[in-house]
Amino acid sequence: MIKIVSGSRTIGGNCITVYVNKDEYIVLDHGLKFNVFRKYYGMYTQPLDAQELRSLGALPPADVMLNAKAIFISHLHLDHLGSLDYLDLIENGDKNIYIPSKDYYKEVLSEYWRYSWKFVLVPHMSYSKNMLVDVEQSTPKNVKPIKTYHSAYPSYSYIV
Repeated sequence: MIKIVSGSRTIGGNCITVYVNKDEYIVLDHGLKFNVFRKYYGMYTQPLDAQELRSLGALPPADVMLNAKAIFISHLHLDHLGSLDYLDLIENGDKNIYIPSKDYYKEVLSEYWRYSWKFVLVPHMSYSKNMLVDVEQSTPKNVKPIKTYHSAYPSYSYIV
């Protein structure tokens, strides 16, 4: 079964669950809904944290990601990546988040975001970023990453 959690009929906010069996699902993307974000925020108004964005519907609910077997991000634009702050809530580190260019996210993007409102989207606990897995290095055997062309490099589609 496939369920569109968010991102239908809009640009941004992509979040899809794919059930791999009766009780387990994976998440494909969990992006920021730009149309909702723009309603509440602008040059002089910024979110306090990612939970505020979730309460307004700009990000998918955290429980969607927390209950997932695994999470796959197609590319590092905000409308698909959204927030990884929920990783701070997973203390045992038993979840894999498959992401294009893990090193770029950890060393460049999250550091660059440190100086903007986007810093609320970044996990802050030291163990959190250990759950990130580079798509090019490893994926489960039931998910096949396919490189795709997009303005964010690298970008992937997934065959589940």
